[in-house]
Amino acid sequence: MQNVEIPVVSYCRQAQCMDIDTSVQSEALAKYNLNAMKQFSPFNEYLIGEKAGLFRGNTGTQIYIWNLDKWGAEYTLEWQAGLRGGSTFHQGDIYIRSRRVRKRPGQTSRKVSLDYSLRSYLEVIFLEPRMKIYVQGSLVRSRPLAKSLNNTAHHNGEIMGKQVRLTLGRCQIEWDEANCGIFLYWHGRLIEAYKRVGGMVHSADMGRGVIGVVEVTELMDDGNGGVWVHNNKQGFQDCEPYALLEEWLGKQADEYWESFLIQYSWFCYMDPSMEDVKCLSRKPGHGVITVELKRSSGHDPSKIADSEGLQICRAQSYSRRNLFYSLRFIFLFSESF
Repeated sequence: MQNVEIPVVSYCRQAQCMDIDTSVQSEALAKYNLNAMKQFSPFNEYLIGEKAGLFRGNTGTQIYIWNLDKWGAEYTLEWQAGLRGGSTFHQGDIYIRSRRVRKRPGQTSRKVSLDYSLRSYLEVIFLEPRMKIYVQGSLVRSRPLAKSLNNTAHHNGEIMGKQVRLTLGRCQIEWDEANCGIFLYWHGRLIEAYKRVGGMVHSADMGRGVIGVVEVTELMDDGNGGVWVHNNKQGFQDCEPYALLEEWLGKQADEYWESFLIQYSWFCYMDPSMEDVKCLSRKPGHGVITVELKRSSGHDPSKIADSEGLQICRAQSYSRRNLFYSLRFIFLFSESF
């Protein structure tokens, strides 16, 4: 294995100047490290001192990244400066130019900005945000997911003797963009986003708008000083704890979705002896949204709900259980979603 050397130069404040701190490292070592930094980075001794002076006596971390445009022709980054004047709708961002969306089982949505937008990623990167992050000169507004959901439900479980706590809820933005899934955090940092579990894996509509948040720091510790997390911090290794976690998350998410449909849906009871079934729903009142999902190739546009909310559909013989999981049901969502 090759050794990786990280050049470090320590500075201390002397009046209004930042000088090399010889109490931490020798002048010769500082000079050696400084030459390495000047060779492989855009910094020199003056610029480093200038940036160190930004702390103004406080502690913190500054991160500088350069040469991003040299990543590759297909995935070259796109810089968006945003509008001046502090607009919250057109803030600066850095995109992966291809707008590539990661493939997830059951996912059909192409509106997953977190996959290619640096700002969107940084909004949810921390479970409990405690730092300010700026992109293209504008502040990133952190979005603690667990606190931004509505109709939340909390589930406590035990996997391989370790406690796991899951928060499930609904998000209007994710509903509008046909997204759903679990966000998995490790040491408070996002590792995996929109992980589809349970019925979400097999249906693009099941779980729509449902988001889960879970912290798996303890569970992903192998007990021997190692962790089941990839080195790039973008996923988990294939291991028994992760497999059991997937199974548990799927069960909780399916139960949440089923209870949601029971609470907010109206189903017609179909008589198996009838060839055609007419499902007549109540006229929707104020604040009620009628959503109809039809996936069959024989869909008749003329049978869409009329202006008064009358729903008529053709159906085969279904049991109530099969109807529940069918994509040919009609349900009413309250505005609170």
